[in-house]
Amino acid sequence: MAIPLIISTYCSAGCNHCPFNKAGTKIKNPEINDKEIYIITGGEPLEDLTHLRNVVKQLQSKNAYFRLATGGHIRIASIHNILSNTSNYLGINIGTDILLRNDSTDLQKIWLENWGLYGKLSNTWLTITLSYDIELPTIEKLITETKPRKVLLNEIEDGFKDYIKYFHLLKTKFPLIIFIEGYRNET
Repeated sequence: MAIPLIISTYCSAGCNHCPFNKAGTKIKNPEINDKEIYIITGGEPLEDLTHLRNVVKQLQSKNAYFRLATGGHIRIASIHNILSNTSNYLGINIGTDILLRNDSTDLQKIWLENWGLYGKLSNTWLTITLSYDIELPTIEKLITETKPRKVLLNEIEDGFKDYIKYFHLLKTKFPLIIFIEGYRNET
């Protein structure tokens, strides 16, 4: 199982459910063990590309593999060089909070641009965080429109009792998509 590697608590998106914001800071020396698999996350790891490059170099020196988790509101093309020249890079997770929990049309346009560039790659996962404020038809519409190969389903921190039900309903409705159980705050 992949280990979350929070490299920053800073995020400029301002999604209404998220504890990360513009007051956050980068985490200078995240703990990285040899030969582990990590998910680089935060806040938003793309907010500071120099810091991200340094973390990727640390991971390489430890022979550790990683996926990158982003909210998708910063142009991913800006890090294409970092990712394409890194042998220990496993893929990217693009979250959907910008589409589902943020009112900024500018950020949503960037998200759609990112999905257009990376969404069809076999190592890209669409990440959906389930909660009571997002109804199943909204999630089904999002999956239908984005046509992902893989979907990582997370659960928002205050718990979501219908997680298993949604997981199975979505797997049944979209049998050609691989659904992956993600973070859960089981109560």
